[in-house]
Formats: sequence, structure tokens, C-alpha cells
Amino acid sequence: MKKIKKLTAFILAAVMAFAVMSVSSFAWDEEINYSECFGLYTDISGDYYLVQHYYFNFNEGKQFKFHRVDANGKRTLLKELTQDETTLLDNGNPMRVEKGMFVEGGKYILEIVGDGRATETDAVYNIKNEYEFTYNDLKGKPLHAIKTDFCITEGESIDLSRYTLVPVGYNGGITYEAWNDSGYFEDSYVIHFEDFAKVEGSVVTALSHGAVYVDMYDDNEQFGCGYYIEILDKEPETVFELIEDSIKKLGEGWFNASIESGTTFLGLVSLILLPVLLPFQIVFSVLFQYPFFF
Repeated sequence: MKKIKKLTAFILAAVMAFAVMSVSSFAWDEEINYSECFGLYTDISGDYYLVQHYYFNFNEGKQFKFHRVDANGKRTLLKELTQDETTLLDNGNPMRVEKGMFVEGGKYILEIVGDGRATETDAVYNIKNEYEFTYNDLKGKPLHAIKTDFCITEGESIDLSRYTLVPVGYNGGITYEAWNDSGYFEDSYVIHFEDFAKVEGSVVTALSHGAVYVDMYDDNEQFGCGYYIEILDKEPETVFELIEDSIKKLGEGWFNASIESGTTFLGLVSLILLPVLLPFQIVFSVLFQYPFFF
């Protein structure tokens, strides 16, 4: 079910991206309600963030202003974003806000100010100057992340809960699932059968050189976002670790070559030649890594 949902999300994203490109230089008939695209989140430390989930490609000069509206209709300016902050928020970057900026039962207005003219490369929308929304409009959004790209070394671990944003009002659990990022060997696609990392709760531990994608889901199996983790080789600290690493890499090289050829013959040849080439591989590896032994 999760794989189907990911595929559906990918297709919808592709269709939406195509739609954005196809409307360049003319206006949409349907009005876009920007306030429905915002979500309010908290992180593991209790800080609050505002996230916009749709990229609208604003022109330079646009700015957001957030107002609170009381029962008599009086406005109080809560936050005025700079042009740079508006651009970052419009690109989907989480923006930290004060905990009491948006409160239960509150009514608000998003004001869009600045140059509304579009360039030839912009997608032009039917944009109003103001949008009303409530605190409840900010709830019920998918899981989000402060940071999605990481680089760690074999044996290291990373706790993704530190970088996960939970929508306000959500009290359920989060499931993290890792899958290998396969790659290319010469002109062929390599499928890696070993696990590059393992996941225990929200902690991802690197097992071997490679890369993994980690997806997260809420209790309803709704996909939140994906993390990409590149795993680097751990530098050998002793001669014995160097020998072990050399044996491992040599074996992986021949195994991948046999997989890519798609023939049983190459696999048999690799098994025959491996004992012959292994001593030379070890000697040359130690020679260049630790020349002071010779």
C-alpha cells in the first residue's frame, strides 16, 4: 500500500509540475487560496515552524504579512516577512515562528504585498491581496522535515526525529523505512542486495558504503517526506582493517561485474580468479597505504 501511495504521489507531482510549466504567460481561471497551503508544525524540542507546501513561483518583490483578527475585526500585525523570507517560505523551507503566533480558535489574514506583475517565465495566478484563514486550517498537514540530505560514515548513526516536523495536533506515531539507492556500473544498472543501513525507530545506522532513501509515514500510512543519506567509507585505522576492507571491496567488485553481465559464465570466472588476484590486491593496498613497512 505504501509503495502504491508513493507512486501515486510521484505521478501527481509530475502532473502538477507539467501544469505549472504549461500555464506560463497566461492566467489560471481558478483562484489559488494560498492560506490553505500552509501548515503549522513543531519539532522534537517544541519549537514551532510554518511551512508552505506548494511552490507558487512568486516574482521578486512579493512579501507576506500575517495579521491576527479579533472579534471586532481589528487587525494586529504578527509578522512581516522580508522579500528573501517570502521566497524561502514559498520554496517550501520551514520558517521558525513564535509559539504564540497562531493559537487555538484564532482567525488570521495573510496579506500579499509587492509588485504583482509577472514576467514571461512566471506562471501567473489569479492572486488576491488578502486571504483569511483559521488556526484549524493550519492543522492536519503531512509530516515534514527541516533537513533532508545527510552524509555519514560507516558505523555512524543519525536520529531523524531531530529533523522531523510534526503537524500541530498530531499525537500519533511515525514510521521510518529505508531502501537502497541503487546505481550504475559502467552502462548497466546495479541492484544492491545487501542493506546499506538499518533503521531502529527513528535512528538510522550506516552499515556499508552506499546511499539510502528513508521515507516516513504517519499512523494512516500517509507519506510525509523522504530523507537521502549518503554513506562514506570508514577509513581503516589498522593494517588488519585495511586488509579486511580490501577483501570486501575486491569481492564486491567481482560480484557486481558478474551481476551486470547477466551471465553465469562471468560469475564462475570471478570465483576462479578471486583467489589468484586476492594476494596481489592485499599487497598493493598495504604498500600504498602503509609504505613505511617496506
